[in-house]
Amino acid sequence: MSPPERELEITCSAFAAELLVPSDDFQKDIQLIEDFTPDVVSEISNKYCVSREVILRKLLDYGHVSQEYYVAKASEWNTDYLRFNYKDKGGNWYLTRLAYLGEGFTRLALDTYHQGRISKEELGYHLNINSKNIDTLETYLGR
Repeated sequence: MSPPERELEITCSAFAAELLVPSDDFQKDIQLIEDFTPDVVSEISNKYCVSREVILRKLLDYGHVSQEYYVAKASEWNTDYLRFNYKDKGGNWYLTRLAYLGEGFTRLALDTYHQGRISKEELGYHLNINSKNIDTLETYLGR
């Protein structure tokens, strides 16, 4: 990415992280935790329905983990995710779609559908996929 594109990406990521994991709530949740093990990070990420990397990044921003720990864990988790979900050559349409949409947004959209606030067709429109593919996409989220 060019420097302006990189700066925009950072700004957008920070906005999304604040929207999905509000700082005030996050600080209350972590104030009594002494050791941010991968299991603890997973637990917090499940609470907010975001990736472990989002939580790890917030922990880095607040000085609870080192840059080295962040880079190592993020790399490990991304490698594991790709290795676990790689099925055959040519990629996986559902995983590519999830990468594009983001896990947090997709989960939020699916929750809205399951609450009966939008139809399956409306969900398909918002996710930009055919509504017949929604159930399969949802399985790739582990739901």
